[in-house]
Amino acid sequence: MLKKVWFPAVMSFLFGLVVLPSFAHAAKLSIDPATKDVKVGDTFSVNVVLNTEGVAVDGVDVHYLNFDIAKLEVVGTSITAGTLFSQNQLNTVNNTTGKVDFGQIAQAGTTYTGSGTLATVNFRAKAEGTANITFNYTAGTTTDCNVASDAQDLLNGVTNGSISITPATVATAAATATASTDSTTTTTTASTDTTVDTSSNTTTTAPVVTTTTEKSGDELVSTGPSTELMILSIILVGLVCTWVFLRTRKHLNVHLAK
Repeated sequence: MLKKVWFPAVMSFLFGLVVLPSFAHAAKLSIDPATKDVKVGDTFSVNVVLNTEGVAVDGVDVHYLNFDIAKLEVVGTSITAGTLFSQNQLNTVNNTTGKVDFGQIAQAGTTYTGSGTLATVNFRAKAEGTANITFNYTAGTTTDCNVASDAQDLLNGVTNGSISITPATVATAAATATASTDSTTTTTTASTDTTVDTSSNTTTTAPVVTTTTEKSGDELVSTGPSTELMILSIILVGLVCTWVFLRTRKHLNVHLAK
């Protein structure tokens, strides 16, 4: 008779020692992604993920989420709350101490079971190096991060984050304007322009200066008379010379005839 009474009692006691603790501590908080590569000046996001591991919970306290203030800063004065729970209890950011304080609870009479994003934190990378994002968590302590179910803390583990920050890449223009620094060569060419005075039968020769400037890129800029004007001048000179010659010959023939 005693065996029939004590055997079920002993089994119930052992069940309570072995099985019940696994349900009493069955929730985790993690940073997702756990590792990330960014550059100085980049803005990026990480998620705070809750996994209740099949147990119904009614609230979460992230007290605190710590970050390296020398290398990271949170963008804004609060983080973006998820929709796992309906009521936000706390949502503050302190970029001086490097702490995020966040809490949510379910509406009375409701719970949450499953895995999902509790909140999203937007960071900006300030300096190169490795920056850790860590939960303030000690097993068995209820004054830090905890996951609540019927006033009990079910949190039994956390996964922290590590951010690798490299120097910023110097931006280069897609199209670079190239300025030529080649020297400019100026060439001055001297020529002559002949003018015949028909009244006195005298010929006057005047210099004509043509300046040509050679720029980089084989670009020639002429500052003197154009080619067409030079050709026209030569033709006119030829005509005048011919006229003078014919007139002189006529006078000579007249003189010889006398």
